[in-house]
Amino acid sequence: MTIDVGTPVLEGLLDNLPTADLRWLLRLVLASDRRVERPAFVLLTVDALRTCAAERDEVPSTSAAYEQWRRTQACGEVWPSARLIRSVIKGSWTVALRVAGLEVPRHNHVHSVRSRQGAFTEQQLLSALRECLDATGQEIITYVAYREWALARVAADRDCVLPLKFQTFGKLLGNWDNALRVAGVNCEEVRRTARAAIRERQRSDILDDLRRAEPNPRQRLRMTRGGYDPWGKKERIESPERAPASSHTVQRLFGTWRTALLSSAGPGA
Repeated sequence: MTIDVGTPVLEGLLDNLPTADLRWLLRLVLASDRRVERPAFVLLTVDALRTCAAERDEVPSTSAAYEQWRRTQACGEVWPSARLIRSVIKGSWTVALRVAGLEVPRHNHVHSVRSRQGAFTEQQLLSALRECLDATGQEIITYVAYREWALARVAADRDCVLPLKFQTFGKLLGNWDNALRVAGVNCEEVRRTARAAIRERQRSDILDDLRRAEPNPRQRLRMTRGGYDPWGKKERIESPERAPASSHTVQRLFGTWRTALLSSAGPGA
């Protein structure tokens, strides 16, 4: 028997066929070696996607999710494969879901945004960077931190399109540091200030360590590196979360061991 599902007459019948008959027809179509015309097959693929969504109580957001459902059916060959659906729709999986009238999940929206990367102007890249810095309250930000922020922003707002690829910034702005500079960030000064703040915190922690090692200020001034290091080693074993710095680190940050001891004793020592 020859089945021509592309004729206008049969296409009209498909609009009124019950679901069971649609599936029966699909079984015949898949068994046929004739070329199937697109308009009729679109109706069958739409039925497959809607049935999948109804039975899973969730939109099959990926072709893998659809195929997993298809394999659980008693007669999986009755349903078109995900590859065939995309071929019939002549588009991506997201397009197929939209043709079926199913709401596209937000992470699919993120995927579609990723696919449109590269069509940004330099001004749009800089605007995205400045928005990220303002939103996070950071003076400087890494690409990884920017990308996490951008993905969250895109997922929360379907109308938002932000550059996500590192290559997009590199193509127009050279590299990440240069992108930050053009956006108004003085990278060298910010990093210098950050290093100074870290150094100051380390020095403060070391002074606390010295005071813990010897609470008596007068005796602390006579404490040697040889007396401090065994205490530090014991503390690192017993309290890893409060591991004190080694005497070598103390000397490196304060210049001399004596300077560190005097600083821990306070003014007038």
